[in-house]
Amino acid sequence: TTEIYTLSLHDAFRSEQQLEYLEETIDEVVRRVLRFLDQQAKKDPEKFAKFSKGYSYYLKAGLIEDKEANFGRHKDDILKLLRFECTSKDKGEGISFVEYCDTAKEGQKNIYYFTCPDRETALSSPYMEQFIQRKRNVLLMYEEIDEYVVNSIEGFKDKKFVFVYFSAHWCPPCKWSCLFLVFIARHRPWLTSETASEQLVCTRVARAV
Repeated sequence: TTEIYTLSLHDAFRSEQQLEYLEETIDEVVRRVLRFLDQQAKKDPEKFAKFSKGYSYYLKAGLIEDKEANFGRHKDDILKLLRFECTSKDKGEGISFVEYCDTAKEGQKNIYYFTCPDRETALSSPYMEQFIQRKRNVLLMYEEIDEYVVNSIEGFKDKKFVFVYFSAHWCPPCKWSCLFLVFIARHRPWLTSETASEQLVCTRVARAV
């Protein structure tokens, strides 16, 4: 009985070691693939853009799965590979999160995005008006999975993801209702802080101030 128990423990320990080795191997393969894709994106952006259009869904699904299974171990590497249309580029041209952050206005703390069925719908939305006027670049996300992606991660580098719709209804950092801010701007302008005035995004509030 003792020998059987010892053998069982030994087999269990060996199986655990094999499982750990397998997980490490898979992790290393994933890292190498992501590193290779990043190198190709820098080497031939046009070719990678075509790849991105065909396989972006799988990268996004992988990002969500990575968070659930690996606590976001490969998050930054996958995010670097994602491409989206944006308001500062022409239709069909993609931008990476890295480029978005590098070209963002000085002092901009957020990555603005808008989930929509197509570009025309996004640009005609009243929520986009003030962003376009102030030349704030907005990522345009057309796939249903995009919303799950931004909700599964907090942000990229030191910037947080902010949905245009909520940004247009709530004014950071005060988080006051825009309708209340309209009242203050029109009837109690001395109560409006400089910080709030500088960061007003809602079209109605911006016009009232």
